[in-house]
Amino acid sequence: MTKDGEWIEVDYTPSSYVVMAGDACMGRIESPTHRVMMTGDKDRFSLGLFAFVRDHIIQIPQELVDENHPLQFQAFDNYKYIQFIDTANSN
Repeated sequence: MTKDGEWIEVDYTPSSYVVMAGDACMGRIESPTHRVMMTGDKDRFSLGLFAFVRDHIIQIPQELVDENHPLQFQAFDNYKYIQFIDTANSN
């Protein structure tokens, strides 16, 4: 979905891979609003791949922050964020 709320239709080839950034990457990379519409009876496979840093802290690399791209988010503990989301979804 675009920032204006319009859906973009994309026709991928059968061997395509789509990689989307998650919420932890927000900043200059945005987590996209997306949906999948299937037709026919073909199989579709989806895989969630999650990466965690050793000290649990997610932060923007300093080389991505400059005068034109100021820091928008403070560093945060990724495990605490996942626990918060899990708790919010279980209610």
